Amino acid sequence: LKLVENCLLSMGIERGAFGRIFDMPPQLLSCDPYFDLYPVFGFLLNEVKIPFVDIRKAVVRCPRLLVCDVDEKLRPTLRFLRNLGFVRMNAVSWQTTLLLVSSVEVTIMPKLDYLMSLGCEYDEVARMVVRSPALLTYSVANNLMPKIEYFLSVMNGDLGELKRVPQF
Repeated sequence: LKLVENCLLSMGIERGAFGRIFDMPPQLLSCDPYFDLYPVFGFLLNEVKIPFVDIRKAVVRCPRLLVCDVDEKLRPTLRFLRNLGFVRMNAVSWQTTLLLVSSVEVTIMPKLDYLMSLGCEYDEVARMVVRSPALLTYSVANNLMPKIEYFLSVMNGDLGELKRVPQF
């Protein structure tokens, strides 16, 4: 436990954030920082390119990052997101690291499929989610469908508007 504490402190994470971090994935309490944590921090710093000063914010925002396998989960999801358009100025940042812990098949693809079912092309959907990454965190049935239905029917919006301003 002391090694985990020292690891987190060395990455700029204050003790005040430990409650939130350990509450989310409690298996952190028994992990080996050299085998489990430092590879995640290395991935975030070197591959995702999150500046060291922002690592703390990324982990506090999404503690599940620390219990994800880099090779099995994080790296493949990052590759998918980059192919989708999360590159350069739209690259994954500390604010969007939540997307890295999402399953491409179970979480991300159903949202993309739903948006394409509305009549959007894949490239249009990709531009929409890059402009508004939160779209990939919403439930299709409980959030996207009702909001889009309201926008199209009650607000008399159109699909073109939705493509241009996905934040609607």
